[in-house]
Amino acid sequence: MKICGVYKIENKENDRVIIGSSKDIKKRWSNYKSLLKKGTYGNKELQDDWNSYGSDKFEFTILDNCLQRDLYVQESFWQEIYAVSLHGYNKNKVTKLKKNIIVGTKARKVHNDRSLLFAGVKNPSASITEEDVLRIRALLNFGYNAKEIYALTDISEAIVYTIKNKSRWKNVEVSTFYDSKDVDYILSAYYCA
Repeated sequence: MKICGVYKIENKENDRVIIGSSKDIKKRWSNYKSLLKKGTYGNKELQDDWNSYGSDKFEFTILDNCLQRDLYVQESFWQEIYAVSLHGYNKNKVTKLKKNIIVGTKARKVHNDRSLLFAGVKNPSASITEEDVLRIRALLNFGYNAKEIYALTDISEAIVYTIKNKSRWKNVEVSTFYDSKDVDYILSAYYCA
């Protein structure tokens, strides 16, 4: 179940916090952990402290449940309570207090436009290249399944499935380059000479 509201991430070593809001707090926390573990989170101070103190020194707390339209007002309120501008990780104070909620066709267009901004290798969490995607598609065309591709390339089955089902990496154009190549040629990129 999605929880819409305001959250706090607190460094128990130095009491610094970051206050944020989300219409899906559990998903946001999962995103934070993933990026921080990879060392790619955009807030340098938070990333440095995570690296220095370790994940066990950070506590995630839900401060407030609210309606989506009230997220900015509540986030601003909690940023003031915790004085994040003085000793928090937050770089920007919430100044826009009204949340514009878009729905329907317009919402889908905004989502698609944002997805394109971070599609493929432009996504900081991407673990494969567009060339890998083309090779995986070729191996799938040769009849290999996700488990076999993982064994051959060390690219996770989950990633192979997202490529196969076109739920990710849709932006990579279909190429016929590998159609005329044999499997050994395709796999040569994954073996050291």
